[in-house]
Amino acid sequence: MIYPSEFSKARKRKRIATIILAISQFTIVVFVVISYLGSTVGRYTVSLEANRAALTIAVDNSFTKETSLLRAENLEAARAESVDYLPDHSILDSNSGEGSHNGDVLDPEGVLLYSTYFAYTFYMKNLGDSPVDYQVTLSLAQNKNIVDGAMPIEEYVRLRFYQNLDTGGEVTHNYRTFAKTTNNLIYDNDSNRINGECIGNSLKVSPYTCNASKPENNARAEEFTAASEILKYDYLDFLPNQIMRYTIVIWLEGDDPECTSLPPAGASMEFGMKIAALIENN
Repeated sequence: MIYPSEFSKARKRKRIATIILAISQFTIVVFVVISYLGSTVGRYTVSLEANRAALTIAVDNSFTKETSLLRAENLEAARAESVDYLPDHSILDSNSGEGSHNGDVLDPEGVLLYSTYFAYTFYMKNLGDSPVDYQVTLSLAQNKNIVDGAMPIEEYVRLRFYQNLDTGGEVTHNYRTFAKTTNNLIYDNDSNRINGECIGNSLKVSPYTCNASKPENNARAEEFTAASEILKYDYLDFLPNQIMRYTIVIWLEGDDPECTSLPPAGASMEFGMKIAALIENN
């Protein structure tokens, strides 16, 4: 289910998506060092499984270059940031967005200093003459923490997943937000365990209620479905010639009160998204 909501010259980078943590109060000099020493082996990929269904993906809604595999640009150094500082949905999930459009911060000479979020937009189209059912899986394929005793980098991660039909008319921004299960023991008024992490800030003492400034962020995120799987679901009746717009936004939540130990400098993660048509066996 998708939940609705309202709402110069840069240094050349490899076409690999890596997230490297640097705590926001560090100086710019430290960012550069961490970026230089950090791992750059992670990547974010989108793959479309080959089968009899006529699906294709591209980074533009004109499908000038159809493909079955997309790879995002590198994030050399991701700075922990509060969700309340993310741009509006209309910017993150723009209908004119094509491929990588990360929150890069440049110095006066246009050199990349750090990034506050990862963002990637692509489109999928049904080229066939009949509806298609398909399955989407978004996974955390690999994560690497290189500092002993540091808070694992996945504890900081928040992921916002947009899925919207591109109709050529009014642009919608339906999304879901995901995070790992909270480490705090939280219960509702009926004594049921609450596992969802706050999307943004939360009180640091019981009852650990969410306390972000923007209403859309003042809620609990959905839990990762498994240690290495963020979400999995089926989409039914994707009609011929329909176009679906997907945007993935990933950031490291700087207001997560559970992340108070040694930061995982130089850590990296690898994300992947697989789309597979569901074909009936004859």
